[in-house]
Amino acid sequence: VGGLGCGSRNCEPSGTSPRNGFQEGDIQLINNLTVMHARQSYEDYEEPEMKRHLLRMWIGLPDEKRRPLSPLLDERYEYVRNGGIPKQAAA
Repeated sequence: VGGLGCGSRNCEPSGTSPRNGFQEGDIQLINNLTVMHARQSYEDYEEPEMKRHLLRMWIGLPDEKRRPLSPLLDERYEYVRNGGIPKQAAA
C-alpha cells in the first residue's frame, strides 16, 4: 500500500499535464492500460461552434501481441475484439 501513496506530486512531472496548455488542434494519445492518468471536470460552451469535440479510439491488438489484462479489463476488451463499443441510446 505504501507504493500507492505516491500521489500526483511524484507521478506527474511538472509541465507534462494537459491542463498546462492544450492548444486548438492538439491531439492526445494515451494507452489507458499503461499510463497513470486522471481527468478533471470540464464545463463545455453553450455555443455549438465552441463545443469540445472529443473522440475515443479503441485500438485492438492480437492477444499474443499485448500484455495480459486483469479479468475485469479483459472482459471489457471483448468489445474491442468484436469491433468496438456498442452505441448507447441517448438519455
